[in-house]
Amino acid sequence: ARVTLTRRRGTERASGGGERSVEVECVGFRGPCVGGRATQGEFYDASGIDGMIEKTLEGRASCVFAYGQTGSGKTFTMLGKCGDCGCGDAQRQSIDGTDVDDAGMVIDDDDGIIPRALSRVYRAASRARADADPESSSIVVRVSYYEIYKEKIIDLLAESSSANAHAKQLRVRWRKREGFYIPNLTLREAHSASDALALVLEGATK
Repeated sequence: ARVTLTRRRGTERASGGGERSVEVECVGFRGPCVGGRATQGEFYDASGIDGMIEKTLEGRASCVFAYGQTGSGKTFTMLGKCGDCGCGDAQRQSIDGTDVDDAGMVIDDDDGIIPRALSRVYRAASRARADADPESSSIVVRVSYYEIYKEKIIDLLAESSSANAHAKQLRVRWRKREGFYIPNLTLREAHSASDALALVLEGATK
């Protein structure tokens, strides 16, 4: 969906008589909508996440967020059943009769946006590796995971012993070339979509 901000000028009657010029802001949401019976796959396809990932891989900044009241299904939409059971690598490996994507991770009907998006990223990385010269280039995927709570940045992949120290040091910075970034944020290398999902689930438990 797209968020559009429209500014328009108009006039209104002033309290002392006559009219005065005013500027009005209108915010509107436009884009596809799905019903409450939509599957996780249908929602993912309608949301346009794959197109956003392509732009991200081209170097553009992207963001996906879930908004709603407690119990409305945000975690299930983003993670699927893994958000409830905390399933990890061992439960997401290839088994006979299970549809497995190009990234080597089990495709489950209940998978949410994050597992599906990770799968898409690693499929793209796999294609890029196949086309690249292994002697002159390499593709490495690293994962960071942080939470902003009461204006404090919490590194969710930091070792427990150093988490408090990191919380005091982490600050959002900006550079013309990198854009917004957080120095000293923990980065973990992930060799597959399953590895990356396991890191997401690890951070979600903290």
